[in-house]
Amino acid sequence: MEKKDWKKKLRELSFMKGYYFKLEDNGLVEKKDDQLVFNREELEHFVQQELDKAREEGREELLDSIVVGIEQLKSIVTMFNPMSTEIRAKQSGEIEAYDGLLEKLSKLKDNK
Repeated sequence: MEKKDWKKKLRELSFMKGYYFKLEDNGLVEKKDDQLVFNREELEHFVQQELDKAREEGREELLDSIVVGIEQLKSIVTMFNPMSTEIRAKQSGEIEAYDGLLEKLSKLKDNK
């Protein structure tokens, strides 16, 4: 969901009281004259932070799964011991390519 979409949706929603009470501790909601009032800017900021965290977690999970896949492919290639020197040279090149990919992914993970 795009930022502008969830902000618009947030303005249109009518929240249930129980949900407000959960947010009250975060300073996002006030109780005024038996009415629950939320601070839209604070709530938008809170939602944006949660979305950013979810995106980062998803990115990390994706990178981790790619690394695992490449490591598995590398181990399969490494496992074979071909007799032909031509095939060994190709195998060596493939292993180097996997190592290069793993190094780039490692840098991506470190840079976050």
